[in-house]
Amino acid sequence: MVVAIFGDGDLGPKARAQAKAAEFIADSIRILTCGLGDASAETLATISTEPTAPRSASSESIVESIVSMAAGLRKL
Repeated sequence: MVVAIFGDGDLGPKARAQAKAAEFIADSIRILTCGLGDASAETLATISTEPTAPRSASSESIVESIVSMAAGLRKL
Protein backbone atom coordinates (compact mmCIF):
# COMPACT_ATOMS: atom_id res chain seq x y z
CA MET A 1 0.00 0.00 0.00
CA VAL A 2 1.13 3.56 -0.69
CA VAL A 3 0.08 6.96 0.60
CA ALA A 4 0.90 9.89 -1.70
CA ILE A 5 0.98 13.37 -0.16
CA PHE A 6 1.20 16.47 -2.31
CA GLY A 7 0.99 19.77 -0.49
CA ASP A 8 2.32 22.95 1.02
CA GLY A 9 4.24 21.21 3.79
CA ASP A 10 1.80 21.99 6.60
CA LEU A 11 1.80 18.80 8.65
CA GLY A 12 -0.21 20.26 11.50
CA PRO A 13 1.21 19.14 14.84
CA LYS A 14 4.58 17.74 13.72
CA ALA A 15 4.85 15.07 16.43
CA ARG A 16 1.39 13.74 15.58
CA ALA A 17 2.22 13.58 11.86
CA GLN A 18 5.48 11.77 12.55
CA ALA A 19 3.72 9.31 14.90
CA LYS A 20 1.10 8.55 12.23
CA ALA A 21 3.86 8.10 9.63
CA ALA A 22 5.59 5.66 11.99
CA GLU A 23 2.33 3.68 12.26
CA PHE A 24 2.06 3.54 8.46
CA ILE A 25 5.67 2.41 8.15
CA ALA A 26 5.12 -0.29 10.78
CA ASP A 27 2.20 -1.53 8.67
CA SER A 28 4.46 -1.61 5.55
CA ILE A 29 2.73 1.41 4.01
CA ARG A 30 5.05 3.53 1.89
CA ILE A 31 4.73 7.33 2.04
CA LEU A 32 5.53 9.34 -1.10
CA THR A 33 5.65 13.12 -0.83
CA CYS A 34 5.91 16.16 -3.06
CA GLY A 35 6.06 19.68 -1.67
CA LEU A 36 5.02 22.89 -3.35
CA GLY A 37 8.44 24.53 -3.21
CA ASP A 38 11.70 23.47 -1.61
CA ALA A 39 10.78 24.38 1.98
CA SER A 40 7.54 22.38 1.73
CA ALA A 41 9.39 19.45 0.20
CA GLU A 42 11.89 19.44 3.07
CA THR A 43 9.09 19.45 5.65
CA LEU A 44 7.17 16.64 3.95
CA ALA A 45 10.39 14.65 3.61
CA THR A 46 10.36 14.19 7.39
CA ILE A 47 7.53 11.66 6.97
CA SER A 48 8.47 10.26 3.56
CA THR A 49 9.78 6.73 3.11
CA GLU A 50 11.48 7.57 -0.17
CA PRO A 51 15.25 7.15 -0.15
CA THR A 52 15.73 9.95 -2.68
CA ALA A 53 16.00 13.70 -2.16
CA PRO A 54 12.76 15.53 -1.29
CA ARG A 55 10.48 15.95 -4.31
CA SER A 56 9.66 19.60 -4.96
CA ALA A 57 7.22 21.15 -7.42
CA SER A 58 6.97 24.66 -8.78
CA SER A 59 4.31 26.20 -10.98
CA GLU A 60 6.52 25.33 -13.95
CA SER A 61 7.21 21.72 -12.92
CA ILE A 62 4.00 20.63 -11.21
CA VAL A 63 3.01 18.16 -13.95
CA GLU A 64 6.44 16.52 -14.04
CA SER A 65 6.50 16.32 -10.25
CA ILE A 66 3.13 14.57 -10.10
CA VAL A 67 4.22 12.15 -12.83
CA SER A 68 7.39 11.44 -10.87
CA MET A 69 5.35 10.82 -7.75
CA ALA A 70 2.97 8.53 -9.64
CA ALA A 71 5.93 6.49 -10.87
CA GLY A 72 6.60 5.64 -7.23
CA LEU A 73 3.20 3.94 -6.99
CA ARG A 74 4.49 0.84 -8.77
CA LYS A 75 4.66 -2.35 -6.77
CA LEU A 76 8.07 -3.01 -5.22
